[in-house]
Amino acid sequence: SLQRIVEQVRQLSTAIAEVATASHEQSQGIMQLNSAVGRMDAITQNNAAASEEAASASTQLDSQAHALKESVAALFAIVDGSSGQPNAADIAVSEDLREPLPIAPASKDERIGTTAKAHR
Repeated sequence: SLQRIVEQVRQLSTAIAEVATASHEQSQGIMQLNSAVGRMDAITQNNAAASEEAASASTQLDSQAHALKESVAALFAIVDGSSGQPNAADIAVSEDLREPLPIAPASKDERIGTTAKAHR
């Protein structure tokens, strides 16, 4: 009977040691998970900051594009001697300034004439 109690205590001790080992492994896993979540949080914050910077740059670029469009329109008005807005064929960019419109190359005679005038 005492032998049986000793055996049960050993089994209980072994079970407690296994639980302790499993708890330690689980604790390490939770620490690794916590570290990974921390890194993901830092990356998310960096991405949010980069997104805000990109949005700000986009707004500035849009403003600059509108200013450039107005400057080009004013330049065409000065060159043409008119006070009206130039038509779409006069401006070498599309309305939304996203894709260039095709520009016909000058003929050889036009290039030679321009060069000859420049050297006079």
